[in-house]
Amino acid sequence: MTINVTLTKINNLQDTTSSQNVINNNNTSITTGFSTAINSGGDIMLGNLDMNSNRVLNLPLPQTLDEPLRLQDLSSFIGQGTINLLPAGGTTGQVLSKNSNTNYDVGWSTFSLTNVAFLNATSPFTVNQTFPTIFVNANSGSLPTPQTGSVIQFASANGTVSSAIEGDAAANPVRFRGLRSEGTLASPTALATGSEISSFNGGGFTGSAWVSGSAGFRTFAAPTGSTWTITDTGSYSDVIATPAGTTSSVEVASFNATSSSASNITIGTAGSIVGSLELANATSGTVSLTPTTGALGSAVITVPAATDTMALIAATQTLTNKTISGATISGGTISGVTSASLTLGSDATGDIYYRNSGGNLARLGIGTSGFVLTVSGGLPAWVTAGTASNVTIASTTVSSGTSGDILYDNAGVLGNLAVIDNSGGSATVSSPNLVLSTPGGFRNVIRNGTFDVWQRGTSLTISGSQYVADGWIVNPSGASSTVQQASNNRTGAYTLYGMQIAGNTSMTDIQAVQRIEGIVAAKLAGKTVTFQAQIFNNTGGSITPTLTTKYAGSLDNWSAPSTDLAATNLQACANGAWTQVSYTLSVSSNATAGYEFIIDFGNNFSTTGKTVILSEVDVRVTPGVSTGLNSSPPIPEIRNIATELHFCRRYFQSFGGTNNYVLGTATFASTTAAYLPIIFQGTMRAAPTMAATSASAILLASNTNITASANAFTDISTTSCLNTLTLTGGTAGNAGLALISSSVNTITASAEL
Repeated sequence: MTINVTLTKINNLQDTTSSQNVINNNNTSITTGFSTAINSGGDIMLGNLDMNSNRVLNLPLPQTLDEPLRLQDLSSFIGQGTINLLPAGGTTGQVLSKNSNTNYDVGWSTFSLTNVAFLNATSPFTVNQTFPTIFVNANSGSLPTPQTGSVIQFASANGTVSSAIEGDAAANPVRFRGLRSEGTLASPTALATGSEISSFNGGGFTGSAWVSGSAGFRTFAAPTGSTWTITDTGSYSDVIATPAGTTSSVEVASFNATSSSASNITIGTAGSIVGSLELANATSGTVSLTPTTGALGSAVITVPAATDTMALIAATQTLTNKTISGATISGGTISGVTSASLTLGSDATGDIYYRNSGGNLARLGIGTSGFVLTVSGGLPAWVTAGTASNVTIASTTVSSGTSGDILYDNAGVLGNLAVIDNSGGSATVSSPNLVLSTPGGFRNVIRNGTFDVWQRGTSLTISGSQYVADGWIVNPSGASSTVQQASNNRTGAYTLYGMQIAGNTSMTDIQAVQRIEGIVAAKLAGKTVTFQAQIFNNTGGSITPTLTTKYAGSLDNWSAPSTDLAATNLQACANGAWTQVSYTLSVSSNATAGYEFIIDFGNNFSTTGKTVILSEVDVRVTPGVSTGLNSSPPIPEIRNIATELHFCRRYFQSFGGTNNYVLGTATFASTTAAYLPIIFQGTMRAAPTMAATSASAILLASNTNITASANAFTDISTTSCLNTLTLTGGTAGNAGLALISSSVNTITASAEL
């Protein structure tokens, strides 16, 4: 830029007027000249300023920090290099790094530290939250992706030295600390019970990925108690490892201080990992486990889970349930041995050990079957039974059995027989007599378990739940069934008869049911009871019957029974064979209201040719017998026919069934009415329900034979009732013999459950 200014000379300074004018004119010329080059604001040049051959400034060497820097000074500072703009590109997390040792040429690169030596206590290094991991890589390759949560990742060269963190200190230890709180570091809360505090673990490369946590050492807050306080910072440590063939680590051992004077080392994990302690050894020498003797005397190592004690060599100990094999015991005494197993050479099952004259154990081999043990020369010996001394019962102590048992001769061996009364209780001894807790009676509470009594007829066709043989209800489902008395042809049978139930088309199920009166079932209440029966299966395939039991809602009231034993499988019954089924159960104390047994034969009864026979049914109290399927029930109690018939008539009585069955004598009250008292054949359970198969079932034989046209039963009690007969042609005051003339007619009295 050029500024042209022409100035006028001052010729005479004495002429003040002309001099003043020249000076003012020159000032105007200068102002005008600069105005043409610099704007009115004074900060913008409007033309070239030609100074020092077009050099803008010609500055001296800077002397202070406030003076401008010259190019020659800048060149000296950068080593004759070149200053460039920041290079383009770069990614998140990269930094500018030098490309040359001689100038300021820079480029973008990943941040990496080698031989770091710039961290110190007075200038802490802070990692930005956006890039939380510090990498220290002395390896030629890239580091793998750090595991979640890693703050520092470092590596050394391949296969030469280990990657290590070194801490050096003088006169003080080197420590690695882990501190934890709950909440956040900005707002921490007390450490919670069982929280993991710190861990040091190792992992590796699987061939496809890096994994951590395979093995290591961890610290935790105490597993019990509350959160940490200033006076309670309980803690424990453990060691973890990963079993071969798995990928999940487990706790190998834990270390815990139970108090200031007691501590525990637990190997394994309670409830899941079996612990064992293995003491390794060289090819020779002694492995010792030496507990320190404390103020209490001899050291004892106790296994808490088994509440057991280890025996020590130098101490006197008692061995319980231990096996001593391949050893010689001498010079001492074995005492307090309980259920021990001794292996002393060629011993065998049944051998006996005794003390010989030398004070040592000697073996007496098992004797010959039938021999008895006696003493010969001061030592035990087996001899034949004929040479044994006679046993005097009055002076012999019986070592087992129950008071009240009966002793008997069992083929030369003294045996004992338990005596059980009709309620299932044991007998007692009141010298010199044997006393039963209740009078003798029926052990078998089942009515008509022999199927000898059929007061309703020995063959019946039924279409629903109905009494058939005395005491037995048969319940077919889906179709009618024919139920009849059948022969029991089982080899060794205890009765002649059984109850045969036939199938039918569309039949889906068959049940046989017996209800037991409360006064009879009371002996079962709260007891162990065994049910048994013989079943002949003729269905063409195997069947598995089930047993269900129930008790009445109130005394002998079966409107709403409750299940005691839910349907339970009995033994499988092969086709074409007799099978004994038996089950032992615990009966509810509610059985005092009445009890019911239901035998369900299933659904394999699709034709009338498919049948099943039930026989030899027995239910009794069996103290001490295990519950469940019973393969050896007692021999069934079979009552004689007279006793069984009398028992059955407590619940049902039938009059008639044969031609001219005599009921008794009737008295004519008028020409149209007669009174016939009926005396029951034994006291019934309750006042029965009376019924006649026909209104004209009764014939009165008087002057003439008169057939009644109607029956009216009144004054019914448990022992008798009055039948008022309606008729024609009677003579008041006369008497007549009352007959059921036809075998097809009956009068029944029912007090069934």
